[in-house]
Amino acid sequence: MRNRQNQDELHAGGYGYLRPLALSFSDTLLIMGVYAAFDTTWIEGHTFVDMDNPEDLVKSQSIPFSVGFTSKWSLPKHNLQIEFEIGHYWSRIESEDEDLQFTVPQIPGFLFNGKLKKIQKETGLSVYFGLVWTSQRKYLSGIELNLSGSHPTGTKEVDMEITKTKPISLPDIELDGKPTRTGTFIGLLYVKALSLELMSILPEFPTKDKHHSIMLEPVVGVSYLDYNRGHGLIAGIRLNIARFIGLSYFHSFKQKTDAPDVDVFRIEVGLEIGGRLSGIKGS
Repeated sequence: MRNRQNQDELHAGGYGYLRPLALSFSDTLLIMGVYAAFDTTWIEGHTFVDMDNPEDLVKSQSIPFSVGFTSKWSLPKHNLQIEFEIGHYWSRIESEDEDLQFTVPQIPGFLFNGKLKKIQKETGLSVYFGLVWTSQRKYLSGIELNLSGSHPTGTKEVDMEITKTKPISLPDIELDGKPTRTGTFIGLLYVKALSLELMSILPEFPTKDKHHSIMLEPVVGVSYLDYNRGHGLIAGIRLNIARFIGLSYFHSFKQKTDAPDVDVFRIEVGLEIGGRLSGIKGS
């Protein structure tokens, strides 16, 4: 059984949109275009592989890139906004174990220290669905639902290499590894429980806009943690400031394995550049 402990994880990502087509209907607006997105995750920490070697240092980096079609449907009469994206992604996952103890396959029972390096490349399908509903109520100003998923569709390439770290008379060993299952599903529900207008705090705030507020948002959902933990339930809270800054804390529990729970602190920063249609963007 493989348990992770004392691991640090840094995650960064971003989206870029080009939506040149806008269709107006009665009380609705539909805009369409293309998007490009990137995600990168960096992990460093210790991993128990066996009880005799508790100090293994593992480093991992994942770099997916995705492009595809995006659409946003705004229904102002119902205070509703629906967003849909579908695209193709390319991913490269690289991991290293700096002090791995392993048995040489060609010599059963022979154990020595080494370095394990694994590189996995894959392509797949990426899908996203988002729904934002707003209201004028102070203590329930709306909800936000985010559903996203990805599934490998192309051929996976895996390269594994074991390099000795102690001077012994054995060559480096190359292995054909099995791909790691990376298909994911994430579902998050943000309940905008309390809205506080910035105008009441900052009298000199330049724009009198209902979006320029501070919202406290409890969060519940299902999130894919990693290939070892699988999916887990998460709960947390997000502080949404002026629509463009989000501060979040999540805690995961009820994972697939008995691995320790995960605490996540997240900062979201949004930058929007556009014309008169940019104002329909949701929180």
